[in-house]
Amino acid sequence: MGPRLRQVTLLLVAVGYGAAGVWFFAAPGAVEPLGLQLQGASGSAEVRAMYGGLQLGLGLYFLVALRRPSWERPALRVALFTVAGLGLGRAAGVLMSQAFTPLLLGLVALEFAGAVLCAVALRSTGGSAESASQ
Repeated sequence: MGPRLRQVTLLLVAVGYGAAGVWFFAAPGAVEPLGLQLQGASGSAEVRAMYGGLQLGLGLYFLVALRRPSWERPALRVALFTVAGLGLGRAAGVLMSQAFTPLLLGLVALEFAGAVLCAVALRSTGGSAESASQ
């Protein structure tokens, strides 16, 4: 199950980041349900860069990693840290601002579940805890 789990995890992360990147690039106003309001053309450009371009770039990285076995562990590490970072940052933000909306709580749950999946997939690559950090 190890190799299959790693491949499925990378594919899920690639599709998640890639789809979000395309969506936010094509429709920057899609951030508004998250509580963000665009301020003119510069706001749209910023959302296209940070929410669109960055996520699309990560999605493409994870797709390339699916075809390059030597990239698998580093890609799983990047996935773990980015997905966990999103979850922790969003959870802290929700708590600090008391923004307990179904959308934000659902995203926190999805990000935490994704981080756990990434951690399990990374652990399935074998090796010691020290080699997992390399």
